[in-house]
Amino acid sequence: MNKVITQLRTIEELETVMQKSHEKPIVLFKHSVTCPVSANAFDEFHSYFKNAPEDIEHYVITVQAARPVSNKAAEKLNVRHESPQVILLKDGAAVWNDSHSYITEVALHRATEEHFVAVPELIRD
Repeated sequence: MNKVITQLRTIEELETVMQKSHEKPIVLFKHSVTCPVSANAFDEFHSYFKNAPEDIEHYVITVQAARPVSNKAAEKLNVRHESPQVILLKDGAAVWNDSHSYITEVALHRATEEHFVAVPELIRD
């Protein structure tokens, strides 16, 4: 299975991802292409992604290209809009979020380990 970071461009895609979070963990990164702090946070996100567990799905909302999606994410997830911002989704809700210089590779690994407990594989006879 190849890991990918998927760009969210529509509110419908966001709603699909929120539903999908009932089945698997989701990491959502809100990125501003004009902000140097966001560029640094995006680099940290990519460093985290290289060693992220395979069972977590990763998405990006580019704020300038999809402002309605970014606003809807803040509204639906009951999280104050920030950019850059990372939000962990589980069971249709935000379980953790952070922003700006607090987005680091280490912080992302710690948050995903804390909130996305790995489910043991089924034991087969």
